[in-house]
Amino acid sequence: MHIRSYLPSKKVRIILLVFVVALIAFLLYRFVVRPHAKGTQGFIDVMPVEDNRSSEYYLDSDHDGAYDWEEALWAELDPNNPDSDGDGVLDGKYIRNKLSLAERERLGDAFVDSHLTETEKLGRSAFTALIAIAQSGGDLDSLTEEQFQDNIGQYISDLTLGDQLYTRDQLNLVEDTKENTYRYRDSMMQLFKTYPIATSDIELMIEATNNPDEYQGRLRSTSKKYNEYLSELASLEVPYVIAGRHTELMNSVSQISAGLDNLLQGADIDELVSLALLVQLESIMNSSVDAIVKINIFFDVISDPSIFEG
Repeated sequence: MHIRSYLPSKKVRIILLVFVVALIAFLLYRFVVRPHAKGTQGFIDVMPVEDNRSSEYYLDSDHDGAYDWEEALWAELDPNNPDSDGDGVLDGKYIRNKLSLAERERLGDAFVDSHLTETEKLGRSAFTALIAIAQSGGDLDSLTEEQFQDNIGQYISDLTLGDQLYTRDQLNLVEDTKENTYRYRDSMMQLFKTYPIATSDIELMIEATNNPDEYQGRLRSTSKKYNEYLSELASLEVPYVIAGRHTELMNSVSQISAGLDNLLQGADIDELVSLALLVQLESIMNSSVDAIVKINIFFDVISDPSIFEG
């Protein structure tokens, strides 16, 4: 299935193709040559509408991409803490992931988006936004165009490369007893030795993005490594106290694994996922290193048996 299947005429296809080419060039420059961070927003919203709601409606005290009133609907979230459960996932993205999972469960086989590539999803969303502008009588002026580009750029920066974004409530959580924490420590230390996140793996992903056919052998073995790593992380019993950092590591490994799997798809490679991998690679690595360091600090802390007394 291709983006063009959503376009009504050849003329519109040509116009959109020119726009997309220009947009991709802009994104490559802005997010690869000059990377920068902005607020979390994983969707496209450029419809010019009248909005009479008060400023309180848009209040996002902790700048996590979720309005305060939205977070108040979720008992586990704190409007003043951008990552309420400490799992490395901003609350705004946590909410969108939960809603997406609920919608997917509700629709079942009718969940059409599951059959689309990320490029096709973005193409459909972008085209829908352009149609909405036209139907509302708006014009694609410079301000709207800049917002449109920023939203697409943020979409790519926030794109979940794997099948899902993990949250701590999906883990096999256990009580923070001495026995459980030591068993977790021993298992994780073995995983760190068996599945190190190597610099050569990162170099491979960068090089293979330009010419994946040349690196298929190494990509297959590296992909197998990260798929196994993710499976092992998901199977562990995780003490509540370290669940946030464990989830953060799982999501980093999941992103790497999905990026590698995409590069093995041959003619079916999703170019948007490849671009997102390059854009997000630094943040993925920073997140994984941060999680591993914090987990090891936790191991240092529990090495003193006295903390379990009383």
